[in-house]
Amino acid sequence: METDFIKTELQKFNIADAVIAKMSAEYLPLKIKSLDDKEGTKAVHSARMIIVKKRGEVEKKRKELKRSSIDFGNAVDAEAKRITALLEPIETHLYEEESIFEKERERLSLEAEEKAQKKLQVRVNILKTYNYTMYLLDNVKNMSDNDFELVVAQAKIGYEVEQARMAEETRKVRVEEERLAKIKADQEAESKRLAEIARQQREAEEKIKLANEKIENEKRAIEDEKNRIINELLAQERAIEAGKQRAIEIEQAKKKAIEDTEKRLKAESEESARKIQVAAEAKRKKDARAPDKEKLANLSNAFNAIVMPSVSSPEAIEIIRAVTEDLKGIQHYLLANIERL
Repeated sequence: METDFIKTELQKFNIADAVIAKMSAEYLPLKIKSLDDKEGTKAVHSARMIIVKKRGEVEKKRKELKRSSIDFGNAVDAEAKRITALLEPIETHLYEEESIFEKERERLSLEAEEKAQKKLQVRVNILKTYNYTMYLLDNVKNMSDNDFELVVAQAKIGYEVEQARMAEETRKVRVEEERLAKIKADQEAESKRLAEIARQQREAEEKIKLANEKIENEKRAIEDEKNRIINELLAQERAIEAGKQRAIEIEQAKKKAIEDTEKRLKAESEESARKIQVAAEAKRKKDARAPDKEKLANLSNAFNAIVMPSVSSPEAIEIIRAVTEDLKGIQHYLLANIERL
């Protein structure tokens, strides 16, 4: 009904779309070709005046038709304003009541959320105590007390197992450090022992040197004694020239003394030479073995520089332990055999 009324009212504009279409077809092709085109200018002006007139008629009819609508709209607005003024206190009251309800509900919701957050923080702190981060925060928050107690019990067991494992690892590390410290102490003792042996060797070489000097001094003393004896015998020979027999006896005694002295000196000289040769041979062999002995000692020290990697799995730890024991056995074997060189 309302749509039909509108259509009826709009027909009062008294200009059809077909008329407008005819005007478009007739007037749009019009053009003014130049400033001298009077006919074209007249035709365009006349057509425009017709359109202006039609547009004026349309505007006049619009105002005429809309007047009743404007009066009706004003009456509608006044009545709506009056009714709204009556409804507004009721709406305000209801809005205030609803606001009080919403605020209280929001307060209770925030209070519940705060309690939930505090409870969640307590739960998180408990799990952190046992280094347990397996569950997400939402899971922990929504978990029942019984389920959370089960999770805490599981976390506690895992934590205690991990603490025991770490304590065992710490103990093993401490035992290994003590073992390495003992090995280091043994090596330092061995180094001191080798240094002492070297010192004793130097002292022995010094003693050999002093012995050689002593032998040389004794040889010179023997030679001097030999000359003295010869001189004495010669003197005796001159003293007993008067007695041939005495001279013969002296001569024989002199020869015997000389022979005995020469034999003794020769024997002492040979013995000294033998001792010197034995000492020189022993020193030569020892000097020949010194580079090998030093290389073996360096090899033994190289084992001390080996740093075992830090591993966590029981299998790897067992492998490291076995390798360490093998290296220790090899080192003991080296040290024992170095001593024999």
